Amino acid sequence: MDFRSRATSKTIYTAHAISKAQELVLSLTRPLQAQLVPLHDALHATLAEAVKSTSPLPTFATAGVTGYAIKAGGSSKEVEFAPLDAGVDPSKLAVDITANNAVKVVVGGVMPHGSNAVVPMSSVTENRTLGAGGFDSRPESISIKGNWKDGDNVRQIGSDIAEDQEILPSGHVINPTSIGLMASFGIFLVRVHLQPTIGIFSVGDEFVEIGEALHNRGQVRDCNKTMLNSMFTQMRVVCNDYGIVPMNSRLIEEKFAEACRKNDIVIAITAEANQADDDEGGNVVKEVVEEAGKVQLGRISVLDAEGTTVTTCMPSRGAATKFGPRPSIRENGHSPRICFTVPSNAAICPIITQLLIAPCIKKMRGVEGNDCLPVVCKAVVKDDLAQHKALTVLHRVNVKYSGGRLEAKSTGDQSATRMLSLLNANAVVMVPPGGGKVKSGNSVDCCLIDSGLGGSVEAMGLLGGGEVKVAVSSNRFASSGFLSGVANGVANRVSSMRITGKPSQIKAAGGSIGEESEEDLARERVVSVVDRGFGVIAVPETLAIPAKSAGIVLGGGAPVPSKVVPPPVPSKVVPPPIPSKVPPPIPSKAAAKPSQVPPPIPAKANKVAKRWPPVQT
Repeated sequence: MDFRSRATSKTIYTAHAISKAQELVLSLTRPLQAQLVPLHDALHATLAEAVKSTSPLPTFATAGVTGYAIKAGGSSKEVEFAPLDAGVDPSKLAVDITANNAVKVVVGGVMPHGSNAVVPMSSVTENRTLGAGGFDSRPESISIKGNWKDGDNVRQIGSDIAEDQEILPSGHVINPTSIGLMASFGIFLVRVHLQPTIGIFSVGDEFVEIGEALHNRGQVRDCNKTMLNSMFTQMRVVCNDYGIVPMNSRLIEEKFAEACRKNDIVIAITAEANQADDDEGGNVVKEVVEEAGKVQLGRISVLDAEGTTVTTCMPSRGAATKFGPRPSIRENGHSPRICFTVPSNAAICPIITQLLIAPCIKKMRGVEGNDCLPVVCKAVVKDDLAQHKALTVLHRVNVKYSGGRLEAKSTGDQSATRMLSLLNANAVVMVPPGGGKVKSGNSVDCCLIDSGLGGSVEAMGLLGGGEVKVAVSSNRFASSGFLSGVANGVANRVSSMRITGKPSQIKAAGGSIGEESEEDLARERVVSVVDRGFGVIAVPETLAIPAKSAGIVLGGGAPVPSKVVPPPVPSKVVPPPIPSKVPPPIPSKAAAKPSQVPPPIPAKANKVAKRWPPVQT
């Protein structure tokens, strides 16, 4: 154990910084064993071995553009082809392409027999005779201009991927794109690292389940366990809920042992993890974990989370009872088990989970090195951030791209139990100790927490004040240069980009990156960045909706239609307004009384109304 001295029944542990605590957790964790799983169950799992192609891609020559497949003569000078027969769809009729005919093909379509080049539609004139089927009919002949050689606009066999070529390396985190890539080769079983299982329970007499009423003053609903459950579900990790345990050492020990037998990671949420060891009073939970295993980390230097612990424990199979055999143990799991006690403060618990437990989960899944850690980026703070005299403060902020830089705005009151401070936060600033303030305008490190547990890091609303959204699938990229590079590329409306080599090296494929005015931020494009193992491709999708307009629509207001839509006509014929012979309407005095029913229309008036033409439906 790492301790300095003993005071009665408790140990005083050395406080560790968050970075040291993360290094310690990763050093205690190893990847789980590998096994074959079906492809549709492999999302977010990590490949235990490289995947190679089973055939070339494409497996046959295909058209690179939509146009006409021809047999090019290989001439090196400008040639004007004589009018050719337009041909037919090769999928409907087998046709042999000669020098005097052509077949229309679409991009990705099979090349007809005898063809060796594709002429794009922009270089083709289709000849039709008026009155013989119209312009939608098949042309009688075509005229082609240009110098077309063998292989032009044709994707040859294996031009994308050769047979037995490595397509996904070992350690790749499987995403929907890689699933589609493996499916194209008929791969339906992949060898991946086992997914860890998590056992979670809350300790305290003040907790009640979320569906129960608060009977006594001082009771609170257990929102932390529910919140962490949803976070692990998003990560596609099995999370076993062991409920709420009263503050009783025997009951805590039994629940702790049960969770260790059946899970790789055990999490105990307790108010005792909010305090330091040298605070007054004993720490029942820490005494239990000290007896159950070896406390590797007994204290962190973070405000309101000083009692957070990390313990390694060898699971026992348990004793047989009169009700049946002894409880089972998880086979092929992580040994020793990694056990955490985390604070019950609602605003601190999920952040500690993302900083310490998420890297442990990723390491068990086979992710290597610093890729297990959350993404950190540089941002300029817009508010003064208060410092603690001796502890690090996890200040919740909202990071946006504005004025050519990333800016961090405080989410307000930073009380440890204020969940509203997490609602709009997508990052935390680790404010170092000092007793003063980090002044507005200083550059600080921001740790992204928006979706740090998932297989991707989604910086939603990170750019343009909520007007531009970027979804970054980053299995292997975790540098601030990559994130800020994507941010700068999107903010300057690059139509597409491809990142190769180092994450910070960005090549703009849609033109040069120039400066844009503030007015253009509302019209930036939404870009989806997809990790394909060998690079990242950003593809423009749709124009982003300005934040104000989006707020109106999302708030329940109906969008203004582009055309005036007439109101729906009722199913029954409604009589027109009653002619002047009809008695006058009910006086306002009678109308003010809702209990009175207006008199029926006289029969004479009804006959007059029936003579009117019905409303056209």
